[in-house]
Amino acid sequence: MVFQGSNFYSFVLLSTPDDYTWLLFVSLLNACFVQSVHGLFM
Repeated sequence: MVFQGSNFYSFVLLSTPDDYTWLLFVSLLNACFVQSVHGLFM
């Protein structure tokens, strides 16, 4: 799950290198997603 999220982040990083606000938003969503997944399994 975490590895998949990292791949998604890398994909977004490659597709929109100039839009740092979007990157920050996506990384924040990714972090929240990882946290919720950890909450489900723990």
